[in-house]
Amino acid sequence: MVLYRTNRGSDTIRMNIGKFLDHVPDKLEYVRVHRSYIVRIDKITSKSKVEVFINDIKIPVSQSFLPNLKDIHF
Repeated sequence: MVLYRTNRGSDTIRMNIGKFLDHVPDKLEYVRVHRSYIVRIDKITSKSKVEVFINDIKIPVSQSFLPNLKDIHF
């Protein structure tokens, strides 16, 4: 089950997160940062080695997905 949030609200989709990533319109706009989180790259406001921030929301980054963030610069 995937819960996704937008500026307009949130919704739930019955699909695993890997398949959800296969269905996004442009895969280059999204990055997986945790087994439970995919974020849109242009919405990330800051990052560290253990978390990314979208405004004031902290999203954890797991070690296995840390290489996905190395090419994202602000």
